[in-house]
Amino acid sequence: MAVNRVLKNPLIKLCGAVVIIYLGLFANKDNPESLGNRLSSENLQKNFSEAKKKSRFIASNVNSAKKISEEANSNDNSDGSLANCGDTVITNYEIYEANKNIHRTANKKFTLGSKENLPVEQGIIGMKVGEIKDIKLLDAQNSNQEILSMPELKNDFKYRITVLKIFHNPPNSKISCK
Repeated sequence: MAVNRVLKNPLIKLCGAVVIIYLGLFANKDNPESLGNRLSSENLQKNFSEAKKKSRFIASNVNSAKKISEEANSNDNSDGSLANCGDTVITNYEIYEANKNIHRTANKKFTLGSKENLPVEQGIIGMKVGEIKDIKLLDAQNSNQEILSMPELKNDFKYRITVLKIFHNPPNSKISCK
């Protein structure tokens, strides 16, 4: 009975709360997973800057998706025809590693057979408007300058290509897709 009276005292409750907070924040500083370490100013600053960076990345992807959607909706050649050698295609592409970290996303215009980025051009041949394809490139050294300008990429990366438009060009004997 006396214990209940003591525990009902607001001063005892306050002291108990202070002890629990102290133990949670300041005890066990050696453990990087402790509450005190997680709430340190360095970790909070790092976490906020990482969240800010990720939110900017998400916002840029949303804007890119809106542009892709607008282009796809305004597409006037959705007759189901396939991209052929010599055709000019407008694509949206993402470059990402096996761990799904996207390094770049952009719209790009290719003339199939121009050998600007041969593995990607060969992957686009036979695709329809709106079709999505992942193209795995095993060796960055066999790719184009864009990939070589991103040293953070390892050799295991992919393109995710979405065909937005196909402009069928008349046959040209100077263009070869072989």
